[in-house]
Amino acid sequence: VRAQPPRSAMRLFFLLPWLSNMVPSGVATNTPVVFANPPTIESSGGFLNTTINLDWITVDLGGAYPKEFKTRALAGSVPGPTIVVSPGDTLRVTFTNELMPQIGVVAEETNRYGEPDTANLHFHGGYVSAAADDTTLAVLPGGSYNYVVEIPADHAPGMGWIHPHHHGSTMLHLAGGAAMAMIVRDPADGYLPPAVSGADEKIMVFQYWKFAVLAKTARQARDVSMSGSLAAAELGDGSGEPFFTVNGVREPTLEIRLGEWERWRILYAGWQDTALDLLMEDEDDGEVREDDENCEMQLLAKDGIYIQDFPRRLKKLPIPPGGRADVMVRCSRVGTTFVHVLGQKTLILNVFSAEKDSVSFSETN
Repeated sequence: VRAQPPRSAMRLFFLLPWLSNMVPSGVATNTPVVFANPPTIESSGGFLNTTINLDWITVDLGGAYPKEFKTRALAGSVPGPTIVVSPGDTLRVTFTNELMPQIGVVAEETNRYGEPDTANLHFHGGYVSAAADDTTLAVLPGGSYNYVVEIPADHAPGMGWIHPHHHGSTMLHLAGGAAMAMIVRDPADGYLPPAVSGADEKIMVFQYWKFAVLAKTARQARDVSMSGSLAAAELGDGSGEPFFTVNGVREPTLEIRLGEWERWRILYAGWQDTALDLLMEDEDDGEVREDDENCEMQLLAKDGIYIQDFPRRLKKLPIPPGGRADVMVRCSRVGTTFVHVLGQKTLILNVFSAEKDSVSFSETN
């Protein structure tokens, strides 16, 4: 099924005027970037009516990374806002593809990168009808489609996500950051232990940036738009190591209270066969050490399903691409802890003193 745009929306794409709107490369800075949850779009009264567009935006990954560049994104940010619904809700999404068609791209062909400006939405992890979550749908540049997604009344609470899934362009969109979390709310009070339901909640979307691969894929698809963006920002030439961001920022700093539990809802919006091996490592006089943990992780849920043997303490948290995990985190010592992913410092925890007494999960059962 191919959703056609109105005739007036069929605009030819010219590279030179588009590149003239590029924001110049930024300047490296050592100023810490404070962690922030993505904004949320929440249902009310059993319904959520919203619009999600796919369009080019200028991205600044923050932290010590000095480049700004243009990429395709959902709802105006990388990652997009978090959709929050309840079991029994009706989710209505007007999806608008605001990209412009390019001349000479690789056409639709099995197992080839192509059609970089054609897209759709996939409600990954949602137990919804195939008609509502049809990944064979093709929304052409300038087109739109109205999704009506009925969330079953018995849908399990937990985290899923939304991303484009048109075959041929999925990798280009995901590797460029087009993804957003979706959460199905927990039932009313009493469903979870108080230490869990009352914990401060953090939503973390981990994304993997490997510009050399993105540039290669763009060339294979004849995606001149993406190739031009990376070239203008001096990216994609194979220089520089791949890295991860959390909520669109490289190495943000999260303030966390000593002795208090937090619930981390983690999405790995990945596109390669590289698992997210998340590990806590401490800093002592400038040296990273693993033998004396400051912060502990207790697994709560995987892929939107609560585990039956909670709490399950983890040293390392493996999450496959597209996977989700909910963990409870508590730190026992004031100072700095690093969250490493595949050996890379990805998130900085600044643990500060609080006057509230710590509570163990055994005391809440």
